[in-house]
Amino acid sequence: MIVFPSAGNFLLVRVPDAAVAFETLLTSRVLVKNVSKMHTLLANCVRLTVGTARRERAHDRRAEIPILD
Repeated sequence: MIVFPSAGNFLLVRVPDAAVAFETLLTSRVLVKNVSKMHTLLANCVRLTVGTARRERAHDRRAEIPILD
């Protein structure tokens, strides 16, 4: 997994399989967008939205989902 630097309210993450990561994270109620088909440079990338402290704590818990490794 590669997390790209961000100055915004989202993280761009390259994962082994963007479609599987997207479905898994969406099912876990993580705000996620599959951007892997928007441009060849975004292959296998998903965008995770960062929100309030409460949402960030939830994201920290969900970051342990094995599909992201």
